Amino acid sequence: MSDIRVELQTDAETWTDITSDVRVDSGIEITRGRTGESGQAPPAACSLTLNNRGGRYSPRNPTSDLYGKIGRNTPIRVVIEADATYDAFSQSSGTGDLSFTHTPAGKPTGVALILWEVNTTSSSLFSVKYGGVTMTRKLFAGFTLGSLNAVGSVYFLSGPVPEGPQSVVVDTASTVLRHAAVHTVTGGSGAELDATVIGQSGGTPGANPGRNLLTTKRSCLFGSLLSDLNDGSTITPRNSFTESGETDVGNETVASSRWPTSLPPTTYTVGWNASSAHYGLIGISVRAANYRFYGEVAEFPGRYELSGNDAWIPIEAAGILRRLGQGDEPSSTGLRAFLEPSAGLFRYWPLSGGVGTQYSLDIAPVWGQQTTGFRLYSEGPGSFRYGEPLEVSETGSAGSDTNYLGTGMALFHTDSAPIRADVANGYLQWAVDFVFQAPSLGSFQMIMPDYSGCLWTLYMFGSTDELQVGFTDPATGPIGFLIVDDVTALNDGLPHHVRFQVEPTGVADSKFTVWIDGAQISTGTQSGYRSSGLSVIRFDYARSSAAESWITLAHVAVFADSASVVWPSAADVTDAARGYAGELAGERIERILGLADISLQNVGALADTMPMGPQYNEAQLKQLRDAEGADMGTLAEPRDALGLLYRTHGSLYNQTPALTLQFDGGHVSTPFEPVDDDQNTRNDVTAVRRGGDSYRIFQETGPLSIAPPPLGVGRYKDEVTVNIESDDLLPPVAGWLLHLGTLDAARYPSITVNLAAPDIAPLIADALAVDVGDRIEINGAAAANIYDDLSLLVQGYSESIGAVEHTITYVCAPADRYEVFELTDVGTRLGSGDTTQLWSNISSTATSMQVRTEDGVTLWTTDPAQMPISIMVAGEEMTVTAISGTTPGAIQTFTVIRSVNGVVKAQDDGLQAVVRLKRRAVLAL
Repeated sequence: MSDIRVELQTDAETWTDITSDVRVDSGIEITRGRTGESGQAPPAACSLTLNNRGGRYSPRNPTSDLYGKIGRNTPIRVVIEADATYDAFSQSSGTGDLSFTHTPAGKPTGVALILWEVNTTSSSLFSVKYGGVTMTRKLFAGFTLGSLNAVGSVYFLSGPVPEGPQSVVVDTASTVLRHAAVHTVTGGSGAELDATVIGQSGGTPGANPGRNLLTTKRSCLFGSLLSDLNDGSTITPRNSFTESGETDVGNETVASSRWPTSLPPTTYTVGWNASSAHYGLIGISVRAANYRFYGEVAEFPGRYELSGNDAWIPIEAAGILRRLGQGDEPSSTGLRAFLEPSAGLFRYWPLSGGVGTQYSLDIAPVWGQQTTGFRLYSEGPGSFRYGEPLEVSETGSAGSDTNYLGTGMALFHTDSAPIRADVANGYLQWAVDFVFQAPSLGSFQMIMPDYSGCLWTLYMFGSTDELQVGFTDPATGPIGFLIVDDVTALNDGLPHHVRFQVEPTGVADSKFTVWIDGAQISTGTQSGYRSSGLSVIRFDYARSSAAESWITLAHVAVFADSASVVWPSAADVTDAARGYAGELAGERIERILGLADISLQNVGALADTMPMGPQYNEAQLKQLRDAEGADMGTLAEPRDALGLLYRTHGSLYNQTPALTLQFDGGHVSTPFEPVDDDQNTRNDVTAVRRGGDSYRIFQETGPLSIAPPPLGVGRYKDEVTVNIESDDLLPPVAGWLLHLGTLDAARYPSITVNLAAPDIAPLIADALAVDVGDRIEINGAAAANIYDDLSLLVQGYSESIGAVEHTITYVCAPADRYEVFELTDVGTRLGSGDTTQLWSNISSTATSMQVRTEDGVTLWTTDPAQMPISIMVAGEEMTVTAISGTTPGAIQTFTVIRSVNGVVKAQDDGLQAVVRLKRRAVLAL
C-alpha cells in the first residue's frame, strides 16, 4: 500500500523513514489489546521483514548510516498517511502573557501555533499550553527586520488533542509585544509537523514576500507574516492561500494564511501581495496520520546468508508492556516510590533488607544509589533484626493479611549502643521522617545532634502514651518542652508515620514541629538558637518490663534544603505510608506511571473509577494490574506514543458506535462465525476483597440460572479477587460479575473487515479509528438468520497490512452487557430479574397483546412519556407504543408495532413467550 509508512526513531527528534526497505508483500502484522473476551491485554506486537542487504540494520556495522543510532529497544512506528484538513483559526496579541480560547469546528488531531515576539532579540517563554497540555516547540529563530528585532517560534501538539473549546496560554517572563496564531487540523488519528521555512527582508525592505516550502507528505500549509506596514489593507495571501486573520501588533502587522485542504508532496510558495516593507515570515506544513503501531525493537537479528542474495531479516517489535514485564522486578511500596523522587530528599534508608542484614545504605539520589559513606548501623552489640513485616489486619490490629509497607528493622534494645545513621547535613531547615510499629511500646528516643554541640531529642513513652521534645545546649544544659499525653498512636500496635522538623524563625530562633500520621502533635520555639544542620541520627530503645515489645522502624528519611521547606508535607507522606487506601483506580495508575516517568493516555474520566484498597508491596506492573482489576477496565498501549493507555470501566457504557457495518452491504469479511456456548457462563459468583471479606451471589431463575436443565444450565462457579476500598462494595461487584456471566446471547469472538474491498471504502477512516473498548454495530444480517442488530465491544484487534490487502480482525465481546440504565423512580419499571409472560395467543399481525408479570404485583409503566419501549418476545422485536392497566395483579394490554427486526411469527402463551426488554434493565457498577 502506497500510504503505509514505517519509521525508526534514530535520535530524540528524528524519525527515519525505512518504508522502502520493508517487504510489504510479506505483510506487516500488528496486534493490540486483549486476544479474547476477558483477561489482561498482552504487549502490543508488530512483525515485519526488512531488507538488510549491505548491513544497514546491523547495529554494530560501522559502515551503516544508522550506526550508533539503532540497537536494543529502538522505537518504531507504523503509520498510514491521511489527508489533513484545516479546521479552525484563532489569534491573540498583547504584552506579557497571552490567554485566549480556541474553538475547533470538528475533532482536531493537531494544533499548530505560530508565535511572534516583537522588539526583542531573545525569547522569554516558560511554556505554551493548549487545553492545559504543554505544546512542543518545533522551530525557533531570530529575525532582524531593519530596525525591528523579533523572535519567531512554532509550537505543535499532536493527537490526542482535547476536544471542544480550549484555553491557549502563553506563559512568559517579560512584557514584550506578542502575537499568537492557532490553526487546528483534522484527519487521521494524529497530526505531524512535516516541514517549516523561514524568511526575512533583513536590512532592505522588499515587496511580495514569499518563501518556498518543500513538503514530503500530503499536507495542509499555513503561513504567518510579520511586517512593519501597519496597514492590513495592503497584505493579502497569494498562490491560492486563504487569509485566516490579520491584526496590528503595536506598530507592526501580523497576517496569517492557510491552504484548507491537503496537497501532494512538492514545493509550494508561501507568499503575500504586499507593498515594499520589512518583513519576516514563517511557513509550515502539517500532515495527518493514522498511527497503527508504536513500540520498541528489542533485537535486530544478525542473520546473514552467505550468497548475499537473501538479506531479509525478521523484525519483532512490542509495546512497553513487554519491557515492564521483563526480569524479576523488585517489589516497591507506595511510600518508597513516593519518597525516592521527592524534592529535598537528602538521605533515605528504607530498612527493607532481609533477616541477615547488618546495616543499611543511603539510597537518596542526591548522593547516588547506595553511598557507602552514609550508613545506618548499630554502634555496638544492641539487639535488632531486619525483615520484620509492617502489617495491618482488617480488624485494626497487627496481622499478616496485608502488607503495603514492606519490612523494617525490629529493634529489641540498644543498651549503650544506639542505632546510628550518618547524615552530614549543614542546611538550616531539615526534617526526619520514619515509620514505626510496636505491639507494646517501651521507651524510644531519636537523638539529633547538630554541628555546634547542640542536639534535639524526640521521646516516645509507650507506658504512659506520652511524647516530648527535648533540646540540649552544652552551655545551658537540657531543656524539656511541653509533654504531650494521651498519644494513642504510640500503643495501638499499628504502623504510624512520624516527622520531626526544624526550621529557622525570626532573626535568631528555631522552630520544631512533630507530626504523627500527618496531624501536628507538638510544636515549639528554641529562642536564641539557629540550627547548624544535622550531623547524625541515633535511635535508642529500652524495655522496662517483659510486657513491652520490640519496635519496628522503616523508611527513615532526611529532608533538607538551604533556602526553604521544599519537601512533601507530612500528610502527603502519611498518605503514601498508608498505601493510598481509598485512592481511585484510574488515579492510582496515573500516579504510579507519573513516578516512573511513563506517559499515560486515558479514555474515560480517571475520577470516575473504583476506589481501591492499599497499594501493596509488589512489582510496579502488578500494582498497575491490581488497579486495572479493581476498576474492571483495560490497560493496554496506545498506538501513537510509547507509553500506556487506560480505558476505564465507566467509559464502556452506552456508547455511540465508532463503526457501523452493513452485513448485507459486503462490509463484513469471512470468517463470520457466531458462537453460542457456555465459555463465559458464570451463574454462581463470589467476589473477594483483597485482605477483606467475600460476597456470593447466584442466578436462581431464568435460562442461565443454576437450576438443572432444562429450566436452567446448572451451576457455573467463579471467584474473583479485587482490591477495592471496603466490603460495602462487594455486593455491586459480585452483581456485575454475575450480570456478565449470565448474558443470554450468542458471542461473536471476531469480526473481520478488508479495507481493500470496494464496499468498505467509505468506512475506512472509521475502521482505522476503532480502538480498544470502542463499540461497533452490524446491521442487516438477516441472510445469516440473525435478526437483531449486533452490538459488539472491541477487546483488541489484529491487523495485517500487505501490498494489496489490508485486513483488521476485531476481537469482540457482547456490548449488550454495557448497555445500562439510570435508576429513577422505583416501583414502575421491571428489573432484570422480573418476568413477564404473554397471557394469550396472538397472530403474526395482531397489534395488541395481553401480558401479566410473574409476581402479579409489579407493573409496566403506563406513562406515555416513557414510550416507545423496545421489547423481545420469542425472538421477535416489537415496539410498545402504549400500555393500559394499572391494577396490581391484573392483566396489562400492550399496543405494539410487530416484526421490527424482520421476524414474522404467531406468538403463543407457552414456555418461550417471555416478554422482556430488548435492553436488560441493568444498573451500572
